[in-house]
Amino acid sequence: MLTFKDMRLEVYRRANGEGMVALLAENPTVGTEADEADRLAWDEGRYGCNTAGIRYLSFYFTHEEFTGLLTGKLSGCNDCSHNVRAFGELLTFYDLEFSRETRGRVTVPFVNLHIPHYVGKFLVRAVQHTLAKCVPDGDRITFSIPWATRERWMRLYGQGTGSVVLDVVDGYPKIDAVRDFYAECEQKGGETFARCVENLKAIGLNSTYRHTDTATVKLSKDLDGWYFRILRPDGRCTLNGGVVNHGRDGKHDWSTHT
Repeated sequence: MLTFKDMRLEVYRRANGEGMVALLAENPTVGTEADEADRLAWDEGRYGCNTAGIRYLSFYFTHEEFTGLLTGKLSGCNDCSHNVRAFGELLTFYDLEFSRETRGRVTVPFVNLHIPHYVGKFLVRAVQHTLAKCVPDGDRITFSIPWATRERWMRLYGQGTGSVVLDVVDGYPKIDAVRDFYAECEQKGGETFARCVENLKAIGLNSTYRHTDTATVKLSKDLDGWYFRILRPDGRCTLNGGVVNHGRDGKHDWSTHT
């Protein structure tokens, strides 16, 4: 949600009573150098250049479309030549120009908006409450989403904003020996073992969607290597496998297998 400096929603009802939501955003925070290159190209007569992507958004949703995109019930919709597709927490807006050609290739400007799941739920409720105040063919109710608020949302919510803990466990009573073996792997395994552990932590972190979530990477000794399980914050296993040393002659070469 930090792609644009200014962002606001306009909520209203058409004359037939249908609820509408307009997403308006401008002043992009990324691609500014490409914006300047596009302006120079335009001055030189090279029209149609748009290497920076979409510079502002003015997209009109029905209330059902807006709610469906943010709740995962709808994968995409369009507003004339303007299109949006949802993939997880990412909304991709792009402009598809109409062409009379039978075949060919087009360059499509686009922009991505990351709207965390919990923020989407808040926006759906806010629009629902605002729409209840609207009358058919009446005034539009506008509310902006300040930059500071969006910064706080992105810090507290969204994929990977939680934490992850590493738990070295074993079903046998000799837990101290297992932890000693882990310390030995850390010391002698070098970069390859450390990289495996960090990759497992990164996968676990991706299963968190707010700052209070905690994922767990469980390692248990398996012969001369490790068996791992990655548990989501709700306790469900999202991935399991082994961490195996393929090194020879005293050299360590660790890798993960799922």
